[in-house]
Amino acid sequence: MEYDYKVLEDGSIEMYLYKEEKAVIEIPSIIYNRPVTSVSFYHFDGKWQKELYIPKTIKHIYDDGFYGMKRLEKIVVDEENPVYDSRNNCNAIIETATNKLVRASKNTIIPNDIKIIGKNSYQGLNIEKIIIPDNVTIIEDNAFFESPFIKEIKLSKNIVKIGKAAFFASAGLEEIEIPASVEVIGENAFGMCDGLRKITFCNDSKIREIGSMHAFNLKKLEKIDTGNNLNNIITYLILYYIIALDMDLPVEDKDIGVLNKYELEFFMEKAREKEKIILLNRLIAEYHRKYGGGSNLFI
Repeated sequence: MEYDYKVLEDGSIEMYLYKEEKAVIEIPSIIYNRPVTSVSFYHFDGKWQKELYIPKTIKHIYDDGFYGMKRLEKIVVDEENPVYDSRNNCNAIIETATNKLVRASKNTIIPNDIKIIGKNSYQGLNIEKIIIPDNVTIIEDNAFFESPFIKEIKLSKNIVKIGKAAFFASAGLEEIEIPASVEVIGENAFGMCDGLRKITFCNDSKIREIGSMHAFNLKKLEKIDTGNNLNNIITYLILYYIIALDMDLPVEDKDIGVLNKYELEFFMEKAREKEKIILLNRLIAEYHRKYGGGSNLFI
């Protein structure tokens, strides 16, 4: 048999491994007279799979249900499926009730009514440009994980959260603009983006949380555009999380002594906002003293 499966409590089938190397994957609707209702962990090798067909019986797809299908070009969901759809021939799997994109292909056109880009949905795909419609408010963890060919990303102007490792290892990405609507950027959201040269925070940013370590990769960073946010807490967050922690920068402060990144993290949790801003200014000076560049890192 070309796949492994198990029988669930309700008597239906959950498939969890596809073993054959085929270009076209058709998930069966029935196995031994039992309906196939669930797809769990599928670790494809990524070399063969180009087309994926989902039957009307599927009611649940795990977050990593089609992990590894890096060359996927076409996705079709049976029109009679009550839980998932591929509306408007979008070449994606959409969870109908939540308008969440569950799995994409390299030819996916994100429908304008999508609200959530799901976990692992674009994992590993060979795509260069991503335009996320303005109805999208959440990009979940690992959504574009290990998509090294991405060069350009246009985020939704209404996005609120960018999840952990959302764009991790998108090495081709050179610039990113964070919309004012973004409140949370998860750990490693742009980690291992080795080509990242410029980060822009739009004016009137609502950001309140940046993942504690390695939210951004700074190996080639040339500019951080803080917009009109220079005097608010966002700038503290940029320096504290992006520079002080990610670059293992010890901070020497005349009031609190020399802090390594772990001690700094503890201090920042306890400090008042005024103290954070004061320390921020010293962080900027310390950064430039150690790494050069003068004040032109921030524009």
